[in-house]
Amino acid sequence: MTTARASGTLAAMFEINLSGKCAWVTGGSRGIGKATCLALARAGCDVAVGFHTAEAQAEAVAQEVRALGRIAIAVGGNLGDAAACDAAQQRIAAELGHIDVLVNNAGAIRDKLFLLLEPADWSAVLDANLMSCVNATRACVRAMWPKRAGKIINISSVAATRGGAGQANYVATKAAIEGITRSLAVEFGPRKITVNCIAPGVVETEMSEALVASSKAGILERQILKRLGMADDIAAWVVWLASPHTDWVSGQTFHVDGGLKMA
Repeated sequence: MTTARASGTLAAMFEINLSGKCAWVTGGSRGIGKATCLALARAGCDVAVGFHTAEAQAEAVAQEVRALGRIAIAVGGNLGDAAACDAAQQRIAAELGHIDVLVNNAGAIRDKLFLLLEPADWSAVLDANLMSCVNATRACVRAMWPKRAGKIINISSVAATRGGAGQANYVATKAAIEGITRSLAVEFGPRKITVNCIAPGVVETEMSEALVASSKAGILERQILKRLGMADDIAAWVVWLASPHTDWVSGQTFHVDGGLKMA
């Protein structure tokens, strides 16, 4: 086989075409969520852009998806509330027809040292990070179950493994998401529904702005690749996990962190 032919074969093997698929990206109005919405659209996927309060930003992302030739809607709701989550799923199903890919990306931080954390700090982060994942997954799997197909991709964090001062509430939710990923992979596997997790390192987004500003030099010093992540670094992995190339992969957590976990 010539080099040119081999290259063409490999390119065809790893081409990702998600035409005819629909994805719901929670927390899709900015940062990793926005990059994920656009990356999925470039691969041919229709997209429901999830948001809690940032309606204008979510609609702007939906417009960018439409400009790529895909169908998109902005879908609001407090996903920490099961009823609101069910309503969001039902709207997506009514307007887009189905959900093939769920990206549980919604999240929040309320960083404080443990003794300063109030009950409200715990409940807010638990709802935004963990219960949104639980509720959205339950809502979508009900529809995926009879079809015997579906992709669930959870967004965790390197913090779930490394921990972090002032992040007990955040770390608890991310560690729980990684555990849920493994458990649900076992439960849903017989129905050909895969469940995987991505654990990003420090990515330059609006949510990480304060952390990056205060300790960028220290973060870079601990990284093997000596740069912060970009939202597109994570979005590329979401598209890969959403593709047929990963149909035999489930229950895994992929650390996309510039080597921070190893440092």
